[in-house]
Amino acid sequence: MTIRTTRPSAVTQKVFRNPVPSQHIHHAVRHASRPTSRPTAPGPDYTKLQRNLALELVRVTEAAALAAGRWFGKGDKEAADDAAVQAMRKVLNCCAMDGVVIIGEGEKDEAPMLYIGERVGDCSKGALAVDVAVDPLDGTTLVSQGRNGAICVIAVAEKGALFDPGACVYMVCI
Repeated sequence: MTIRTTRPSAVTQKVFRNPVPSQHIHHAVRHASRPTSRPTAPGPDYTKLQRNLALELVRVTEAAALAAGRWFGKGDKEAADDAAVQAMRKVLNCCAMDGVVIIGEGEKDEAPMLYIGERVGDCSKGALAVDVAVDPLDGTTLVSQGRNGAICVIAVAEKGALFDPGACVYMVCI
C-alpha cells in the first residue's frame, strides 16, 4: 500500500509491507472453524417479508417518472404520458391494496389512461381498501419539450376519505 501526501516538504512516500505472505493468510482463513448456527439477534422477525405501502407508492411514481423520462425532449407528449400510465399501472397492480381510482385521467373508453372507477392493486384477501388519486405525468408538454418541472403524482387514503368529484369535474393543479 502506498500513501502519498500533497505537501512537498513532507515525506512523499511510505510503503507498508505485509509481514505474512498472502498464501498463508488464505490457507488460515479457508480452514478456520466456522460456527454451525447463526446467533439470533434481538428484534423483529424478518423471515416473512414486511411491506410498507408508502414505500411501494414511491416505487409507483418512480416507475412512471423513469418511463416518461425516456421521452424527454422528443416532442411527443402523448407517448410520454402513455409510458408513464403503463408503468404506473404495472407497478400499482403489484401493491398490496384493494384500490379504486377516484381522481384519475381519462374515461373508461380511453384505454391507456387510469380511468375513474378502475380497480388497482393486487386485491388480495385482507388487502387494505383504499381510494386512489393519480396523475401519472403532470407536465406532459414540459417533458416533450425537454424542460424541467413535470411530476408524477399519487395519493392514497382509506376508502371513502377522498373527495369524489365524479367524471364531470376538472380540478386545476395549485
